[in-house]
Amino acid sequence: MAREITKTFECQICQQSFGYKFHLTRHTTLVHLNVKKFQCETCERRFGLKHHLKRHVKHVHVDSTRESCQTYLPSKSGLDYHVKTVKTGHEDMRLFKCTKCEKSYAYDSKLKSHLKVYHLKMKPFRCMLCQKDFGLNSDLQIHIERVHEQKKRFQCELCKFTSFHHIDLRRHIECVHEKMKPFKCNICLLEFGLKGNMLSHKNNVHLKIVKNEKKIPIFSTGN
Repeated sequence: MAREITKTFECQICQQSFGYKFHLTRHTTLVHLNVKKFQCETCERRFGLKHHLKRHVKHVHVDSTRESCQTYLPSKSGLDYHVKTVKTGHEDMRLFKCTKCEKSYAYDSKLKSHLKVYHLKMKPFRCMLCQKDFGLNSDLQIHIERVHEQKKRFQCELCKFTSFHHIDLRRHIECVHEKMKPFKCNICLLEFGLKGNMLSHKNNVHLKIVKNEKKIPIFSTGN
């Protein structure tokens, strides 16, 4: 009889438990941090696990049954939805076009929702805690969790930083712990970890200098 493994390692983000610390670390890296270090040499698509990359190469680049954008879908329904909703790589199937802007959708229901929220400014979902209105119920739920409940779903394993969204956690790790600075000022070439910091730098340093240089002194007429 096989020995039952006690799952003593719990993910602090989603509470999923694992029998080995290695499995917990891999889970956090792949699921919550979305790290993808295995890259396809043919289409440059990235994967978190090596066997996922091998499966991708086999189904997309080796087999003859491939789509024009090189995306592998496990089911025909998923493929049909992908072809309809994704424009890049194959014929545009988004036939429902908005007459007020350049947006287009594969389904009429999506277009109607777009018109109500963005053009008619309809906001039928109200927060009962602060009376703020939202166009989509999903936006209301995110607002409640983020603002009123102040939920912090993700925590950095290297420090005490917490965030509501996994993207904020990944950005924190890249900027603070990995010292990545992908945003460069095109005027002085100073590099920043966050785009907001770079824009703030340009506004406060370079645009401020331009405004000061354009100021015209006003002299007294001596009346």
